[in-house]
Amino acid sequence: QEIIISEPSGLSPHVSLLCLILNIMHICKENPSIDGGFPVPFFGQTFHSDFVEQLVIQSIDVLYSQLLPGAWGLRPNSHEDVLTYVDALRDALLPFISTEFIAEILVNRFPPQEWKRSTSGKIKFISSVDSDAWALFLSGQGSEAKRESESE
Repeated sequence: QEIIISEPSGLSPHVSLLCLILNIMHICKENPSIDGGFPVPFFGQTFHSDFVEQLVIQSIDVLYSQLLPGAWGLRPNSHEDVLTYVDALRDALLPFISTEFIAEILVNRFPPQEWKRSTSGKIKFISSVDSDAWALFLSGQGSEAKRESESE
């Protein structure tokens, strides 16, 4: 959401990178004998499920904001380009998701949307995704914290 609101030109390379990672994950999943030189923890099963879950949550978040802007008092904007990127991400996610998986996320794991400020502090936007938590997850610390909190 923050990229869409504050730096829309950054959406294309961001989504392309995420799609590339998902495609590599799919290749490794389909051909377990291919090591590819990737570090095991990065493409381990826990990373797969947590990473895919985070991307599904972000995709749903974008769809809500783009398709229902009036619910938040926002003006409708041209969202065709954004939806094109969501479509590309959806296609890359397809080998990893099912209808049941998405329903589970929507019912049990989708955080409430709320007003947030961009990292620059100048732009307000609506999102369910905590930018700091996403950065923590990508650094490898977020999934560990999540597993620890679930085991308590």
